[in-house]
Formats: sequence, structure tokens, C-alpha cells
Amino acid sequence: MAAALLLRSLRPSVSRAHIHLLSHASSPTALGSPLLPRLYSSAAASTAASPVFTPGGVMDPSRIRNVAVIAHVDHGKTTLMDRLLRQCGADIPHERAMDSISLERERGITIASKVTSVSWKENELNMVDTPGHADFGGEVERVVGMVEGAVLVVDAGEGPLAQTKFVLSKALKYGLRPILLLNKVDRPSVSEETCDEVESLVFDLFANLGATEEQLDFPVLYASAKEGWASLTFTKSPPDNAKNMSSLLDSIVRHVPSPKADLEAPFQMLVSMMERDFYLGRILTGRVRSGVVRVGDKVHGLRSTDDGVHKIEDGKVVKLMKKKGTNMVTVEAAGAGDIISMAGLAAPAIGHTVANSEILSALPTIELDPPTISMTFGVNDSPLAGRDGTHLTGAKIGNRLMAEAETNLAINVLPGPLSESYEVQGRGELQLGIFSSFTRGTGFMHRAFQAYAKYRGPLGSVRKGVLISVGKGLITSHALMSLEARGILFVSPGMEAYEGMIVGEHSRDSDLEVNPVRTKELTNIRAPGKDENVRLSPPRLMSLEEAIGYVAADELIEVTPKVVRLRKKYLDSTKRKMMKNKPMN
Repeated sequence: MAAALLLRSLRPSVSRAHIHLLSHASSPTALGSPLLPRLYSSAAASTAASPVFTPGGVMDPSRIRNVAVIAHVDHGKTTLMDRLLRQCGADIPHERAMDSISLERERGITIASKVTSVSWKENELNMVDTPGHADFGGEVERVVGMVEGAVLVVDAGEGPLAQTKFVLSKALKYGLRPILLLNKVDRPSVSEETCDEVESLVFDLFANLGATEEQLDFPVLYASAKEGWASLTFTKSPPDNAKNMSSLLDSIVRHVPSPKADLEAPFQMLVSMMERDFYLGRILTGRVRSGVVRVGDKVHGLRSTDDGVHKIEDGKVVKLMKKKGTNMVTVEAAGAGDIISMAGLAAPAIGHTVANSEILSALPTIELDPPTISMTFGVNDSPLAGRDGTHLTGAKIGNRLMAEAETNLAINVLPGPLSESYEVQGRGELQLGIFSSFTRGTGFMHRAFQAYAKYRGPLGSVRKGVLISVGKGLITSHALMSLEARGILFVSPGMEAYEGMIVGEHSRDSDLEVNPVRTKELTNIRAPGKDENVRLSPPRLMSLEEAIGYVAADELIEVTPKVVRLRKKYLDSTKRKMMKNKPMN
């Protein structure tokens, strides 16, 4: 719900130290502007010095700052990350450089958390870009344990919204030191009074979420991420020599505490992210909690369960890597407080501990919110099955789902109610829709229900009935011409249909069986007059997320790499009527 402002307060602005900054939503022209490379490169050349290392060859923990960027959807997180990377001299190949997943660039949203690091005034800043949608809250929860601070980005024109509250609650729960960034202040509708009001609302939100006195003493910055500048005071346009992100970077160094690190203790790391590489196998990413790890060290994986700590696998570190800007670079060693990626172990997953062989205790895992809805994935059994996808067996579907669940702790994959089916539990329709897009290609069966809540009685009808095909073959314009008066069509001439497939929405509450493949009868007698000119309204084509929100309990979604179709669970008309009249247990 897009309530413009939350927790409106009449309390006057609280007197405390303020640092102001500006930011704006991403623009296709911002990164292509000829002024930006000169602007950022000059600042980076003078201030982005290399961090300080200890005599042991690892980074000095007092020079490390670990910070997450959190915000409501479309408040400017990813654009801000682009500008910070440019400020520190990183080579940005394109806009939204942190959105490395093709689906993220296609949808314009951040789906998975990503870690990168930059050097600033002899400090190493490890920054985490997080999703803003509550459906991807698991991505936020699993990375807050890696950082000590958070930059809360709030649109100065909209103020804190519902998901601002969600991501902020996670940051405050884990004791992160916040920095408030009022973004998009260069818009004509934003004034200094507007920013003061938004700041007061954010302060009330902090207080209502149980922030400590230390967390309530947060600095405030005003910024325009679109234009790539930051100011210590409110302004619509700072001088040319101040159009950079130095104020925010300095605030991170000054306000976010360095990690508590013991380089002399044995090595321990909690795995917070995982990805696969064709040559290296599993790449485990996390923050080093204690000690030092070097290439070639013997380590093992540990898993904590209700009945104790279990060893998963013994091995050695084959490769150590660290994300610098948009590039992955190799390192020989890493120490406590730093965020690194390692290869060499094949069994540990997210939430497991990687430690020296002498360590037999696992680090505490992150507590995640429980799922709220579920979907059932199964083998596509429609008459058109096998034409688009290649992995058509239940075992291959299960392997693909399990592989995805390994990297996404916010979903659970369980055995389904039917043979060769799997129940996937998640946070919301958007998350499961994105999950289905990742695994798209085998078709799946879906059901949505209100789980983990008491029964509140019948919900009533939330949509009209549907038009169900009783024929099989190519859909004809002649048939659709007569069906348009019955409701809204989901198909167009030339598409294939089969019995039980949903081809439209009925104008009434009841379902209606129709024949969309009916052809015009031909005779050897030419009728007087012109041939009829068929004009049809454009069909309603649903995306995967729209289909998930539309489908009813007795219906399924057929998903292939090319199409998304709706169909009845039972394709045969007689069986549908029989099951409809069958009493529920």
C-alpha cells in the first residue's frame, strides 16, 4: 500500500548533529553524461587511496567499514551504489552495474543482495546492495549480520513507506548504526521544509521500532544520486567542485564503527551467500569473524542442528577472492572483519560455518521470517507438454528446485501432495514469481493459500468465471469473433488450444465452456456480398506474476520458456463436474 507518509508527527525536529546529502533515481543519461567521468575520476584520483595492511599481509580491521544500503523500492539504492563506485574510481560498464542478474536489469528491481568493496582515504568500504521489496526480505536478513552500519535511503518527496519500515526494522534489530540519506531532493516538489518533515517522520519510525539512543543519534544527509553529488547542507545544486559523493563516504568512515576483530584467534566465517562456478564449484561468501585465512589452509564445514554441531566436509582453501568495484580479484589472505569469497569446499551452504580444522563450534545462524504462501511445482501433463522445455521429468524439476533453494534461504522446498511434485514456500507472489522465472522451462502446478493464519470464513468471489476450451487445435478468428461478447479473451488467432485450457474471462461469475477452434463451414456455393472482415480486440496477455495472482484453487499455470498458459486442474469436462460435486473431506 503506497501510503505517502507513515507516522506523521507534530513533534518539532530533534536537535542533533546533521550531515546532509542528496540523491535521485537512476537516469539513462546520467551514466552517459560526458561530465560524470571527469567529475568522478578527479575525486577518485586524489582520495581513493589503498587501505592499510598489517604486517601479516591482511587488511587492518580498524580501516574496514562494512555497510549495507537499504531502502523502499525505487528510492534510489542501486543508482546510489553506481555513483559511489564511480566516486572511488571503479570502472562502471553500464547503469545499474550492481544488478548482475539479467532478470534484475529487465525488471528494474534488485532481487538478490550483492557485495562489493571500494577504497576511500586508506579505508576499505565493503558495501552491500540489498533488495527493497518485502518479498525478498530473506536477502536483507542474511546479510545484516555481515555489516555494522546501514545507509537508509528515503525519497525526500515520498517519505518513509511500508517497506522502509520493513528493511529498517531488520537493521535496527541487529544493532546496525544507521545513516539517513534523503534522496531526490533536486526535484521541484522538494523543499527544505519537506525534508525537515520527512526527517521527523523517520525519527518517529526509528523510535517506534525500538531504536537505541545510539541508533537514534543518526546523521542526516541530502543527496541526488541521479546527478551524483552530495552536500553537507540542503541545496538544490552545489558548486561544481562539490558535486561528488565525498560527504557520504566520509560519513560512513566517521559514523560506522570498524568491525570487532581478533586476528590472533582461529579462523571462522559464517556463509551468507553462495554461488556456483563451472571451474571452481561452490563459491562461499561471508564475513571473517575471527582469525586469518590463506590460500592452501586446511578448513572444514560445520552445521549446527538441534542435536549439536556436525562436520560436513574437510578440505582446503583453493582460491580466495574479493569483489572490487565490478570486478572479482584474487587475494592471498584475508583477516577478521573483512568480507571475502572462497572456493575449495563442495558441501557447505548458506548458514553453515567454515573454520580451521581445530574449531568444532559453529557460529550462530541468522533467524529468518517464516514463509506466508506456497506453490506446488509438478511435471507438465498438458497435451502441449514437451514442445518448448527440455527437462520434463519430476526428478529434474526437483533437482532444479533444490539447487535454487540452496542459494535462497527465504524459500522452503518440501515434497508435494502429488507424485513427482514439490511444494515451494515463500514470502509473497512476487518472490515466487521471480523464483518461477529462474526455474522456468518445465511447467509447474500452482496453488496459493492463506497459510499460518486462523480461518476467517469464506472470502467470497474475487473474480469472474473463465472461458474453458472444449476443442483442440489452432484457434480461429471466426470462433473468437463470437466469443468476444462473452468476456475478455486471453488468446489470439493462430495460438494452440486444448481441452480444459482457459482462453478468457467470462463476463459472469460462472465458468463457460466454449470452442475457440471452430472453423467457418465451407460450401461450394458462393454467397452474395463481400467476405466478412474480422476485427478482434487485443487479448489480455498475462505475465507470470499476474497469472499467479489470478489463478484459482481448481486451476493450474503451465509455464514453458516461451508461454504462460492457464488451465483447469482436470482437463476433462466430465471429471471437472464430478470433482466439483464431490463432497469435501
